[in-house]
Amino acid sequence: MFGTLAEDGSRPSSERAKCSGIHKKMTQWLFLEEMAFVKDALETLQALSLFLQRRDATAVTANTEVDVAVRALGAMRQVDGTSAKRLHGEYEASETFKGVNVSQPSDRDKRKAEVFREGFYTSLAENIQRRLDDNGIISASAALNPSNWPPDEDERILYGDEKLLAIQKKLAVDIGESNAILLKEFHELKCHGITGKATVNEIYHDESLGVHINVVLVRMIMLGYAKSISLIERGNPSRSLENVCRWAFGQQKGDVEHAEHHDHAIFLTRQGFGPTGMQVERTVSAFVGMPQQLSFA
Repeated sequence: MFGTLAEDGSRPSSERAKCSGIHKKMTQWLFLEEMAFVKDALETLQALSLFLQRRDATAVTANTEVDVAVRALGAMRQVDGTSAKRLHGEYEASETFKGVNVSQPSDRDKRKAEVFREGFYTSLAENIQRRLDDNGIISASAALNPSNWPPDEDERILYGDEKLLAIQKKLAVDIGESNAILLKEFHELKCHGITGKATVNEIYHDESLGVHINVVLVRMIMLGYAKSISLIERGNPSRSLENVCRWAFGQQKGDVEHAEHHDHAIFLTRQGFGPTGMQVERTVSAFVGMPQQLSFA
């Protein structure tokens, strides 16, 4: 466009000179190279920004997203992003970009591009880490993510204790009791949470189903003893199922796009609620159902 305007004789010479200068700048290889780097970075930053604006974003999930963004920006120091790759591909094929002739880069231009690339992506990655985790809460919250817990039981039981206490201290959360109670509940979550996931896998991979079903966990809730016994009526599996499904329905997220919206609820308990044949293991009984239908799956 600016090239056409620069040759338009109906325009004043001063205006044509400006258009010519802009056209020359925008068709320089170094300028396009730097703009491609910027565009690739903006796409990564946009994805991170949109995630952090979501209502369901938490410190635990944000840690993963921040880590992905930082890693992506770090990788772009050596590997082309989509925009840079497109520019390089078109230029190498025809010395043009989007149908416009591009000036040939000098060795100095190439060195400048590499220096800009290294400094630009490094600065962005460091800036994200500094701005989004200046108090260490996001990085510490990685210890609360079950996917990061060690598979070994002995390692897992104490994993993340220091991080949890650091978060509690930084947020100045008054738990009203000693740290020992907080750690005890965290230990129970790590023990029973993993055990529960293993039990669910065993249920859905049982040969009697005729097919293996993989369950994607979107939310885990641990109930206290009082709440648990209020849902289970010993010897009455039908009423117990109805109670559990009503409770599960109340936990459902109305927005189907919400990260914790689910279509299946699984309730694990050590309380006996029916005949022995309904129990998955000697000590673990399970309800499997869809809250909307109040029925067994």
